[in-house]
Amino acid sequence: LANGNHDSELGWAIKGQDDQARAQTMPMVCRAHRQQYFADVSASGEPFYRTNRDLGASAPEGNYYAWEWGDAKVIVLDPYWNTKDSPKANHKAWDWTLG
Repeated sequence: LANGNHDSELGWAIKGQDDQARAQTMPMVCRAHRQQYFADVSASGEPFYRTNRDLGASAPEGNYYAWEWGDAKVIVLDPYWNTKDSPKANHKAWDWTLG
């Protein structure tokens, strides 16, 4: 299960002046529930996956990862968490960012 707009983990919806206020926003609540029921690939402890190890409210661990299978490299990216301004607000789909 990769992150995405289907699970409301949208960076521009994280509002609040402190960590406690941000923890109550929909993206943070959804992230906590996803991690409770679907462990991040980095939690497996297997060297098969390579993932980010960023921790904290601003960048969740495991929100992008990659692995190699034979000659293929599979990369899963999360453009939603790091996009802090809603691209829908200005109708500019190219404003999505990976960080």
